[in-house]
Parts: sequence; C-alpha cells; structure tokens
Amino acid sequence: MKTKTILITLIAMLAIAALVFQSCKKEEEKEEENKLPTCKITAPVNNQEIVIGETIIISVEANDSDGTITEVSFVVDGAEKGSTSSSPYNYTWATNNESIGDHTLKATSTDNSGGNTSDEITIKIIEGGGGPGTYTDTRDGQVYKIVDIDSQTWFAENLNYETTNSWWYDNSNANGEIYGRLYTWDAALTACPSGWHLPTDEEWTVLTNFLGGDDVAGGKMKETGTIHWDAPNTDATNISGFTALPGSYRSTDESFYHLGSRGYWWSGTEGAPTLAWRLYIPYNRGQVIWRNENKMAGFSIRCLKD
Repeated sequence: MKTKTILITLIAMLAIAALVFQSCKKEEEKEEENKLPTCKITAPVNNQEIVIGETIIISVEANDSDGTITEVSFVVDGAEKGSTSSSPYNYTWATNNESIGDHTLKATSTDNSGGNTSDEITIKIIEGGGGPGTYTDTRDGQVYKIVDIDSQTWFAENLNYETTNSWWYDNSNANGEIYGRLYTWDAALTACPSGWHLPTDEEWTVLTNFLGGDDVAGGKMKETGTIHWDAPNTDATNISGFTALPGSYRSTDESFYHLGSRGYWWSGTEGAPTLAWRLYIPYNRGQVIWRNENKMAGFSIRCLKD
C-alpha cells in the first residue's frame, strides 16, 4: 500500500513537472515567435561631410514583418533627440551649435512586441564646405547659401530674383521662398547677379563628372529626406552640399507641373533657335538627365561664380 502511494505521488510530481516544462517551453516559443524589426539610416550616409549650420534630415527605413513599428528614436552623440511613431521616420537636426568633427547618429526601431533594432553611422561636420558660406544679392538684399564643389563655387539655393518672364510655382510667394523663381531661358541668361552667371553645359558637366557622372550625380546633389522631395527620394545624400530641390517647371501653356517630384535647371547652352539645354533630377532616381527644351518654358536657376 505504501509503495502504491509513493508511486502515485511520483506520477503526480512528474505530471506537474511536465506541465511546468510545457508552460516554459510555450513561453520560450512565444518569445521566439517575435521577429525583430529592421532599422536602417538611409540619410545622411556613413562618413558624409556636412557643412556646419546645415539642417539635416535624418531618415530611417524601418519595417516589421510580423507586426508594426511603434516608435523610431533618434540619438546624436549619445543624447536622445526625439522620436516618431509614424512613417516617414525622419528627424530634423539643426547643426548650428554642433562642434566641428565626427558625430555619431543612432536610430532605434521598436515593434509592437517590444523588440528593437538599432543602426549607427558616423558623420563629419566641417567648416563652411571650403567656401565663404553665403552671398548677399545687393539688388534686393536676399541672402543665398553658396558652396565650393571641386574648383567651382555654386549657389546652394535656387535664384529668387524677380525679372520679366519669371514666376513662382503656382504664383505662390510661399513656394518662391523655398524653391526660388522659374525663368524663361532668355530671362535666365541675365538673371544672376554681377560676378555670377548661368552655367553652360560644359560647366554643369564639370560638376556632374566630379560627383561620379550623370548616373549617380543627381543623388549626391539632392537634398535628403522627404520634406520637399516626394518619397522615396532615391539615392539622395547631398554629399556635395548642392541641396537640389524639386522646384518643378512652368510649361509654355502657363501651367505648373511636378512640384516635389522633379527639379529642373537651365543651362546657358543653346540647343537650337527655339531650344536650349536643361537638366533635371527626379525623385525616384539618382541620375542627372539632359534634354533640349523650349526656351519659353520656366525652369529654376543655379548661379555659378565667374
């Protein structure tokens, strides 16, 4: 009888142990079921040089295959700067008060199960991009950022000086403050201030060749992020400091098209009696694309120093 009691007790203990084991196993399996989210800093790029004072859009690509992203947080040099819970996962970082030298940017994505993944890059803040920083147009007092790229000095903003045959996109002053004005080719030839000029095809090519050629130069010229550019703003790094914006164009029928998706700029090189060359950069490629265009269309201007 005593042996039977002991046997029953052992069986009960084994059953309880089995239940505990199965419970623990299920908990482990439950934990293993959650797949961690992805996290990738897409802009700026690792080792990118940024001119002090420039406002940078830190962009993150985050996805969760078995749930949702609940938060993406942003850390600069170990200090938390902010977070967002909705796509696009961007943080605007003003570098005015940062120090010259290397800085660490870190982003962490967290999913709805509490799993998280981080990505980290290093960027370098430099003095003025090797150039004088700004230029004041004495004709109207407007101040433009400028940048040295290789042997050339460029406006780092589109010209916004009013001339005959120039317009703001949709005739909106607010658009003009961001994207500048759109000019016919004849107006563009003389719109830049004294000491500056509309760059020729040859001068544009010096720039694009320095940046690796037409197939990749567009990405290195585009402002990063999707505040002004439509998503996905493919390959945008702005490593050149050129800060190309998608100011679009005014057609010969006086309509406006493509704000946010394309940036168009006149070249000073004539293509035919009624045509001239222009280049454009699209939102979904990293290329620079060249075409001949009607001189009466309205495009943006970037002035080049004489």
